[in-house]
Amino acid sequence: MRWSKANFQKIDRVVARRVITAVDEPKKRIRLSLGTPRRVARNEWQCPILIDGLEKAPIADLAPGADSLQALILGVRCIRWHLKRSGRRFAWLGDSELAGIGGIPYEVPTGFGKEFDLRIERAIEREVRNARKFRAPILRRWFAEGQGTPGARKAPKENRRPKSVSAARARKSDP
Repeated sequence: MRWSKANFQKIDRVVARRVITAVDEPKKRIRLSLGTPRRVARNEWQCPILIDGLEKAPIADLAPGADSLQALILGVRCIRWHLKRSGRRFAWLGDSELAGIGGIPYEVPTGFGKEFDLRIERAIEREVRNARKFRAPILRRWFAEGQGTPGARKAPKENRRPKSVSAARARKSDP
């Protein structure tokens, strides 16, 4: 897949934005922005995307489409393509185990006919059932630890720093 590299630093109208982190640099924020698709010719649209924080310079790109919806869908695919191409692992809402590539879904290709669509749909449903078997124990562990949703997870109490020096002293004096 070749995307057309664009030369802009800001998107005029942002449709959606997500902030993720790289697992190897959890304090570094990577901002993903998806712009409003715009018509460039009769049956030609473009959706601007901007990824800031993944590389030294922001990544600006344009996803093409025959209409605004296709450009928007391909804009999401373009963001995922850039993230995957980086070779890094990402966390979204504090979760790297289940978020995949920043929680950006894979766009399933279309236009291969009804039989293809049905086979792909059945394969996805089968894999989702299999993945739930993997995911369920992780979610049960999070809830058992009182961490709830991935975004609400915190370090276990014994690893947390005290809020103040007096709190630390009080904890030491407890029997």
